[in-house]
Amino acid sequence: LSLGVLTSAYLRSANLSGATLIRANLRRANLSRTNLSHTNFIGSNLVNADLRHVDLTGANLTSVNLSSANLTGANLSEANLEHILFDESTNWHDIRGLETAKKLPTTIKKKLNLSRI
Repeated sequence: LSLGVLTSAYLRSANLSGATLIRANLRRANLSRTNLSHTNFIGSNLVNADLRHVDLTGANLTSVNLSSANLTGANLSEANLEHILFDESTNWHDIRGLETAKKLPTTIKKKLNLSRI
């Protein structure tokens, strides 16, 4: 599956496991409770996206913009977080799997008080 512009898309509870979403525009998309495991998001725009309780296990989030995204309860186990962008409005509440996430930025570790990871 390869998708491009999905601004404000409603994909709640979809199964997009293994999808290729490179440089996709998912600004304001509702992806809550979606299976996004092993999805390739390199360079995608997820600004203001609803990512509550999504499964991002093993996803490649390299250079993804998560500014103002809601990641409450998301599973980031083994996800690649290299060069992700976020801001003070990005919601990291109850994130799971950060202990196995790859290339977790120091700024996120500090923000979430995760110095032990």
